[in-house]
Amino acid sequence: MKINTYYLIKPKASLRQLTSNMDELSSGVLSGGKLWESSEGGRSSWIPKEYAARAKFAFLIHLKTEYQGAPGIDFVLSTRISEGLFDLHWDIEPLELAGNVNETSATLLHREDIDFPENAILREWLNSRVASD
Repeated sequence: MKINTYYLIKPKASLRQLTSNMDELSSGVLSGGKLWESSEGGRSSWIPKEYAARAKFAFLIHLKTEYQGAPGIDFVLSTRISEGLFDLHWDIEPLELAGNVNETSATLLHREDIDFPENAILREWLNSRVASD
């Protein structure tokens, strides 16, 4: 069965510190967390570790090709792309999709179970999902 896995890629503290002296583009790209999607499974002999490694390589290739010429990114990627290079600067965490905000239904809850916010937009959304008493 094919599934979509999401990988949260976060810079390590050492990379965030390094980006403080970089050009604005490089700093912005390298210092924030990124979410990558990967179609996985099916008739494949791949194991989770291999899928994670694939996400690492895809991320580095993306940086190298999409931001070529950005001085800070070129500096960080000045060596050959490898899993070790990724592991030096980033952490990766596989995430499982737990739900969809637009498909959430709380029809089993009663209105008194929820502390409705004053924000009209959120109140309307909650009203559409909670059972009428």
